[in-house]
Amino acid sequence: GPGMEESKNNAGKVPKKQLSYTAIDAFSKLVVHLVKYADARAKPSLLSKVLEIVSGVLKKELENRKARGLEVTMDQRPYFRIFLDLQQDLTASYEAENLGNEQTLAMLQRFADVYHRVLQPNLVPGFA
Repeated sequence: GPGMEESKNNAGKVPKKQLSYTAIDAFSKLVVHLVKYADARAKPSLLSKVLEIVSGVLKKELENRKARGLEVTMDQRPYFRIFLDLQQDLTASYEAENLGNEQTLAMLQRFADVYHRVLQPNLVPGFA
């Protein structure tokens, strides 16, 4: 994941790492609060921008690792956690605010769009 380099042990296997998701969870909460308190018209574009940035960072990390021959060692768990946290927390926030199905579906459509357009397996095989 970001800032983590894996080292091989004597058997040549990449050891499993115990990750701390504190920073990722805090980032997710920050984004949820920014979207929650944003103007209703700005919520969709703000969320789209955040999702585009996170997926762009993921793609850039994969490109850098591929250039260095480390593509297979990428730890995708931090990115998965960001997307999972954001989707779960925003869905809960929208439901708590009684924003209605139309706005909730529009928010979920933003995630679907990024998953389909940017993070599909043939474009980002290291994240599949």
